[in-house]
Amino acid sequence: DQDARAALKKISENKIAEQQQVAVPNTAPEEFYAKAQQLAGEEKFDEAIVMLEQLIKQCETFAVAHNDLGVLKYRNGDVQGALDCYEKAVKLEPVNASFKKNLADLYFVELGRTDEAIGIYLDLLKQNPRNVETLQNLGIISAAIGRPDEAKMFYQRALEIEPWNTEVRKALKLS
Repeated sequence: DQDARAALKKISENKIAEQQQVAVPNTAPEEFYAKAQQLAGEEKFDEAIVMLEQLIKQCETFAVAHNDLGVLKYRNGDVQGALDCYEKAVKLEPVNASFKKNLADLYFVELGRTDEAIGIYLDLLKQNPRNVETLQNLGIISAAIGRPDEAKMFYQRALEIEPWNTEVRKALKLS
């Protein structure tokens, strides 16, 4: 009797999952995206990934879904998947600073594509010369590639903007 109930429950769960997949085209992309965000917030990352992949299949130009899918794929250790998603997000919305920062960080931290990461950050700095996060990241990269004078310059510029920033102050002392 318990085996039969368990089997029925499994069949029921599978039907619900199939209905959710079929429901994607009938749901506004924003609502579907909000559900994926909710799942990610509940740390149901695999389910959020599935939802975002379905959303992207239905709405290929939803840049924020590509970016968020990249974040989740990176979290799961799928560096190539994250790269594909970040690059697509940046291609769809080339002025979005968050998308570009995610891509630059992946280039630098995981792929060793330092020149490309620096290029993205310098482009972001041109767009917003007072962005402390960008200055700090340029300082980190400069220090990592053996350019301490450049690192100090970026850290000092960041401290001119935010003199209270203890993280940047600590990095400046170490460089």
